[in-house]
Amino acid sequence: MQKWLDVDLGVTWWADRVVPQINLDLANRSGAAWNESHWQDERLDELIDFTRSALDQDARTAAYKEIQRLFLDEGPIIVPYFYASFMVMASHVSGVVMHPFSGRTHFHTAVLS
Repeated sequence: MQKWLDVDLGVTWWADRVVPQINLDLANRSGAAWNESHWQDERLDELIDFTRSALDQDARTAAYKEIQRLFLDEGPIIVPYFYASFMVMASHVSGVVMHPFSGRTHFHTAVLS
């Protein structure tokens, strides 16, 4: 095992993953390569499998909500904050200063034409 996974308290930046499924597969599944907490939960693993392949958006959303509830009730992780990421893609919008670090795009200079 890598030494960074064997700590009493770990703090990891996961914000650059563009979809929640990546976090679930790499860091939350039982035995996952980056499962820092070493937490294992059979129901969580079932939900992760389901959300990866579900075609019904309502059922998938319900499963993500159940995953959130598991984390809140039983999980060993703390998510201290989230921040919104925005992107503008329209020919009538100019002056937006895009930033490569999501959540830091500047809209105060935006102009609609």
